[in-house]
Amino acid sequence: KAAATTTYDNLEKFDDIKSNITQYTNTKTYTYEDGSKLVAEKVALYAKDKVIDGGSIVAKGDKASKITISGLKSGIGTLSFDYKIWGTTKATVNVKVGDHTTVVNVTKSDTTKRTFEYSPMDVGAKDVTITFTNENARVIIDNIRFTSAH
Repeated sequence: KAAATTTYDNLEKFDDIKSNITQYTNTKTYTYEDGSKLVAEKVALYAKDKVIDGGSIVAKGDKASKITISGLKSGIGTLSFDYKIWGTTKATVNVKVGDHTTVVNVTKSDTTKRTFEYSPMDVGAKDVTITFTNENARVIIDNIRFTSAH
């Protein structure tokens, strides 16, 4: 008899951010029931203004902002997050899932919430890295959701 598998649906809404901390020096770490971890590094934190839904993080290319999801023992099933531009400078978001990179171009017209979705189940991908380029561009990120690959 095959062992039962559990699919975990992890969602980070950043609702624990209660005040604006505008320097790009903050690190937020979240650990989930399945043992996976989300780390947002070198980001600004916003609880009001410049948010999508509740608290949000703001990433900037020249500050080396990065979001890492690790510890996906069975690989990633799906990944999504909400984003929008802050300002008028075009930004590039690089989403690396295992060995596959998807480039998301965020333009000055992306002033309302958009959703990035990655859904091809990738049992081999045990980690995700999201980086940002274009030095003066700022991208607001919220509602990061990822599932395991069962």
